[in-house]
Amino acid sequence: MLKSLDILIGFSVIMLAVSMSVTLIIQWVLSLLGTRGQKLLEGVIVLLRHIDPDVLTVEWSTELAEKILMHPMLATEKGKMAEVVQREDLIKTILLIASSAAKAKTSAVAAGADGGGVVVPIAPPKPASAEEALVLALSNAGIPDAGKALDAVRMASMRMEAEKPELATHVRESIAVIENAGSQFVARLNGAFDQTMERVSRNFAHNSRWWALGISVLLAFVLQLDSFRLLNRLAMDDALRASLVAQAAGIQAPPAQGTPDRAALDDATKQNVARLKTLATDTLITWPSGWNDWKRGLGESSIFGLLLTAALLSMGAPFWFNVLGDLLKLRPALASVEDAQRAERQTAQS
Repeated sequence: MLKSLDILIGFSVIMLAVSMSVTLIIQWVLSLLGTRGQKLLEGVIVLLRHIDPDVLTVEWSTELAEKILMHPMLATEKGKMAEVVQREDLIKTILLIASSAAKAKTSAVAAGADGGGVVVPIAPPKPASAEEALVLALSNAGIPDAGKALDAVRMASMRMEAEKPELATHVRESIAVIENAGSQFVARLNGAFDQTMERVSRNFAHNSRWWALGISVLLAFVLQLDSFRLLNRLAMDDALRASLVAQAAGIQAPPAQGTPDRAALDDATKQNVARLKTLATDTLITWPSGWNDWKRGLGESSIFGLLLTAALLSMGAPFWFNVLGDLLKLRPALASVEDAQRAERQTAQS
């Protein structure tokens, strides 16, 4: 019984190492492609359309959404769109962009008036830019002066921080926005924010699952990970099985599914490569030296076993980490039972 458990532990160690490679590859690919930011961009476009769909067309909403997510108030890296946004931060950024646009328009009107030119209305019926459309949409939704509303929100948040320091930051910001910028604009954005962000997260997760499946199939075939062959090898090789069980306790948790820090991602990748090299040394995974070697190894493998491995890898590193943890918790109890049974058999023989 203990041998069967050790086979499962060894198999889980291998699956965890390779599935962690799948997770890291996905995170690198999604980070380079900016997929999370692109999905968030789609969500912000939908939210902007909720403010005033007649004024904020799809084209202008798209332009504004890019400016919002690239704004220094939200973006974590210069030249890269934000990948996470809080509701209150989104509202304040929208007010800030609208305030800057209104000030620029006012300055242009003042300059035209001083030079004897024709005075252009601040909010024309047909806006000439995305920023003007935003100013008009906010005005229609109950925010005639975005700058004034933003200043009121900031001052209220500062007062609450002094009067009620026990409140969390997002709670203070939410109260300040509702009390000092209460309008159809805030009501529409608040009403649609949670559902829209949930849909964004669901789309991103769906996209990630497809990446996980594709990369799992690729690694299973490239490394020729045949589940049946691995289980047979673990069942026959006692020393290898004991080595994997000893390694299991020292394996660290996989990286988070969110957007990890680049340095943490680098470190996790180096550790994972080192573990894969160890598995390759034990010939548990194969690094083909050429096309002929890979083709010969594929012929010796079971296609069903390779597909089963791909399906198991696509379940993700967190799944295998939890499975390994549960198996390790079970092992001491099972080992003590087996020791007791062995002692009983020895006593009976004596």
